Amino acid sequence: MIGGLCLAALLPGLTLRGQTVLHSPEEAWAQAQTQLSRVKTAAYQSQDLAADAKISQAGYLPTLRLTGKTDYYPSLPVQLIPGEIFGGQPGSFQEVRFGQPWVMNTGLEFQWPVFQMEKWLDIRASQQAAGQGLINEDLEAERLKISLIQAYYEALFWQDYVPFAEGLGVQAEALYTITQEKFEQGLISRLDLNRSESLRQQIAMQITEARSRRARTLLRLKETMQMPLDAELTLSDSLSGASLLRPVSPGVELDPALRLSLLQTDLAATRLQARKWRAAPTLSLSSSYQFQWQTDNLLKSQNYAAFNYGLVSLSLQWTLYQGGTQRTLQHKAQIQLDQAREQATRTRYELEAQTAQWQSQWQEAADLRPSAAARYDLTARNLALALSRLSEGYSNLDEYFQLYQEHIQAAQASFQNRLNLHVYEQLLQL
Repeated sequence: MIGGLCLAALLPGLTLRGQTVLHSPEEAWAQAQTQLSRVKTAAYQSQDLAADAKISQAGYLPTLRLTGKTDYYPSLPVQLIPGEIFGGQPGSFQEVRFGQPWVMNTGLEFQWPVFQMEKWLDIRASQQAAGQGLINEDLEAERLKISLIQAYYEALFWQDYVPFAEGLGVQAEALYTITQEKFEQGLISRLDLNRSESLRQQIAMQITEARSRRARTLLRLKETMQMPLDAELTLSDSLSGASLLRPVSPGVELDPALRLSLLQTDLAATRLQARKWRAAPTLSLSSSYQFQWQTDNLLKSQNYAAFNYGLVSLSLQWTLYQGGTQRTLQHKAQIQLDQAREQATRTRYELEAQTAQWQSQWQEAADLRPSAAARYDLTARNLALALSRLSEGYSNLDEYFQLYQEHIQAAQASFQNRLNLHVYEQLLQL
């Protein structure tokens, strides 16, 4: 997401010359959601469920089938007819062969399940299952967005912390220069000089570690966004300027996890109804039309016969007893419905508890923000003043080290406080 001096503001999200600049977590998500394979997989699953729903609907539509068949009888079937019919002696039989060796059939067959309530409910269930696919897309997107928010602000934390650590390094160099001059003047001992050198090395290690953490968290953010790992990524954002306006949560009713649980409850209720209707009678309509042609020779036909016939059938089927299978299936479906309702209740409670926890943590961070910021500024001024007093000979190293520790603690608390404000604001607005 980079552009020229003007394009960066007008067209966020552009990537030029292999560099990506992100100004907000919203931009990170806008770029990532088109690349994340898990979101794409959820979309494919949704399309698969939608196709299953169409297949289920087609099962209740009429079926029209064209048939064709050719049979050859090397030896025609023989039937014995009482000889008396042909003027023979009583008790005698006459062999009679019916038909001709070559028999060809062609026809149309029509079938329609006129009334099968279980199938109608199966269609409704398949449509509800297809709705699960769309909600699963939203649920997967929400989970990935939470991961992205965490990765984004973790990287932003270390991006802001590196300049702070580097500023401490500048002060440590100044402190070492002052103590070295005083040591050469015989005003302090070798021990104090070594303490100053140890602090300088300690801060140098902290700077190296902070830069390494910044690189690792940027790499994690790239992995979360599924960017090329060798691409250049820059965050044009900062933890400063966190809003103290209480974020408005959309409420748990819109949360994909609760919507999915409620839909699964409706789906279980539909399947229970389908089980109950399975014992009901079914009515089917079918018809067929056939044309048949028979001959003794397929190539040189001198003796042949042709005729057609049709059939219309209305079939009623009602299973009166099946060994208690239907009752067991209904009981099982009722258990699944009870489980779905219990899961929906538990999901609602967990989401409400999670939202309340996030609101409490955001409120705590907002309440602490003025004090944390003021303490950070105060300890920074005290540390600079202590360095100046040490240079002028009005204080000693013990005072500076004590103020340094206070400044480090205040800085860590301030950075964590700003991080919490941003993260929980984003989570509450999901």
